[in-house]
Amino acid sequence: AHVTTAHETLASVDLRSAYDRQRHMVRLASDGLTMAAVGAPLLAALWLALHMLRALASLLGLGGGAARPGGFDPKSFEGRLAATLAKIEVSVDIEIRRSDPSKKLGMKLAPGSG
Repeated sequence: AHVTTAHETLASVDLRSAYDRQRHMVRLASDGLTMAAVGAPLLAALWLALHMLRALASLLGLGGGAARPGGFDPKSFEGRLAATLAKIEVSVDIEIRRSDPSKKLGMKLAPGSG
């Protein structure tokens, strides 16, 4: 019975076209799931390897650290600018007034340390 039904489906032009479209969708879904199942662990392993290499480079003194802020050459303009910006600290007082207290601001403010 299954062989007869399959033969009728594949012999009819209209039924064959519908079967091909359905089979194409199943194939796309299957390929997508395969790529996700294989790709996600590969990306996680690559991410982990990169972070381990960064940590190893930092331990060996190859990562730049404080001597090279942002990974720039300390003698270059970018390196001097990054070092200067890392030292800058500014305190600002902020006062917010609302005309309608029932309207939310959409943000959270936390008090500063100073």
